Amino acid sequence: MNFAETFNRLVGPVLKERCRVQGFFIALGESEFIEAHSAVAALAYARGAAYLPDVLQIALDQWIAETLLKYADEFTPAAEESARVADRVAAEARNLEAKWKMMTTT
Repeated sequence: MNFAETFNRLVGPVLKERCRVQGFFIALGESEFIEAHSAVAALAYARGAAYLPDVLQIALDQWIAETLLKYADEFTPAAEESARVADRVAAEARNLEAKWKMMTTT
């Protein structure tokens, strides 16, 4: 087993999970694509990607970009629904606060 195979077997799942989390942040609008890509790439290089041949480093960079976009697209409907629920909860909280103020001032 060579280094590239070992890297893929040991580090690949970690990078995939980080892409999933960063994709969720992109879908929520909490992170820009370039920031998310940099975070995943930094993890990859911290785990030894710099020792991969140049061709594999380019392939890894493309894989990170594709995986981030896949997860961001996957989470977008869930993020939109979460935003709608949060808006409803915030509106209800404001209504309850207004009612409480009316009850305590009279």
